[in-house]
Amino acid sequence: MGVDVTVVSTRPAGWNYEWDGYDGYVEGNTIRLIAQFKDPVSVEGSPRLTIGIGETDRHAVFSPWVEDDFPPERLSFKQRFDYMVHWEDRDDDGFSIGADAFDLADGALLNTEGAPVEVEVVSVTDTRSGVQSEPGTNLGTHRVLARQEPRVCSDEREMARAYGREDRGAPPLLEEWDGTPFRFYWDAGGVPESERTDAEHYFDVVERLAERIEDQIGYPILEVAGWIPEEARGFRIAHPDIRDCSGVRPGGIVATVVPRIQKDSAGFVGAGTKSHCAVLFWTSSDIDTTLDGVMAHEIWHLFGFTHHPLSLHPNQTPPGVGVPMSVHLTTALGYRTPRELGVTYEDVDALRCVFPQNGSHGF
Repeated sequence: MGVDVTVVSTRPAGWNYEWDGYDGYVEGNTIRLIAQFKDPVSVEGSPRLTIGIGETDRHAVFSPWVEDDFPPERLSFKQRFDYMVHWEDRDDDGFSIGADAFDLADGALLNTEGAPVEVEVVSVTDTRSGVQSEPGTNLGTHRVLARQEPRVCSDEREMARAYGREDRGAPPLLEEWDGTPFRFYWDAGGVPESERTDAEHYFDVVERLAERIEDQIGYPILEVAGWIPEEARGFRIAHPDIRDCSGVRPGGIVATVVPRIQKDSAGFVGAGTKSHCAVLFWTSSDIDTTLDGVMAHEIWHLFGFTHHPLSLHPNQTPPGVGVPMSVHLTTALGYRTPRELGVTYEDVDALRCVFPQNGSHGF
């Protein structure tokens, strides 16, 4: 059966559409493909679509239309496949989809009689350009730009040190960096017993962040430490904020719950940080486990990073105050998809300059 695959045009959430600097997929972006069949098919198991990115084959996985209450076993002329861009992906010419792109090793496409069908991609439609191409064509308007050349470090540490000075001082983690990974704790006295399991979800998130950082720069900056007793956490919780942090543990990040903080104008509460305390606080005693990107975003604040000036985030700092996160990580506050961290190659590369290997500050 012949299939046309449509590549859906996407941009990161919160991107400033008036600025034309976005010209490719970065880490964490989703490449979405819609396969349009001549006859309706249903789906069994987990079929995949192969995407050629540079010299590497990646696989977009079957993504059922669950938001439309459309089960895989229901016949449809269109089926959806998603691939989340990895930090090592790079293709300046745009990715490609070959004629034999369907991988049916772990799934099947079934016809109206429930029998498996063989499929072949006969064309690829690019919604960004409106052009329909032959299989194997590089889609120049769908470049993949996750991996970049490492930056030459300059004033990143000074910019990070400037972040938070008006809020009781610079991030202490910068001065404590000696090449030893920072330890991440949950506050045993601040998290309700009923939320312990949900809080521990974020130990897994921090572990993923730690692995992501070390994979790229070759040395660790972050690690999971576990629960810390209330008497050892090193700060006092007072309404409506964390103020007294004179006893913060060196080299440690403590996450806690401050449920008395008011919702913002959109009715959203999530997490926040006090960079001068190395404290990350959850603003609701009902910890939401779908905000992995929020955790990454707030930890980057503790490292002296600020919101990207070209994002639509309403809270901006003056130029030179804080190292800008990527737009993708800046807007991670809006992500509600589990496992979406929002961290890009750019974010980790800048982190390398703020926290150089072995704690050496000379470049």
